[in-house]
Amino acid sequence: MPRVRQVERSRYHIYWDRATEFRDIMRIATERAWWSAAALNAIHCLISAADAVLVFRQTIRSTGEGHLEVIDLLGRDRDLSGIARATGHLRKGLAKKNLVAYEDRELSVSEAKEIVDHAERFYAWASNALPRPTG
Repeated sequence: MPRVRQVERSRYHIYWDRATEFRDIMRIATERAWWSAAALNAIHCLISAADAVLVFRQTIRSTGEGHLEVIDLLGRDRDLSGIARATGHLRKGLAKKNLVAYEDRELSVSEAKEIVDHAERFYAWASNALPRPTG
């Protein structure tokens, strides 16, 4: 059973703002062909965007050791449109975290682009699952 903690719904924007910053840096790194930076920021974008959706929709955040637990938590919300495809992008991106952060080999351009693509798609989905900013 995934470990979680309660978080006030109104705090989802903290995670969403982080996701947006990571996405923005991911895009800059991609433009400059900084592939490790692009991929690592994509991973962080995925994690923060998933946290934002969980906090907004379920008022919880995963506290488990593995980031893949968040996929199970998101999947519980059957009212979310496109959840299966979105969690597929999340799963595929997060599955590459060890490669990006810990393996002692260079990340290939195609691997980095694949992770960035999953992050972009998940971020776009999450933006539709969250309320539009006001003001």
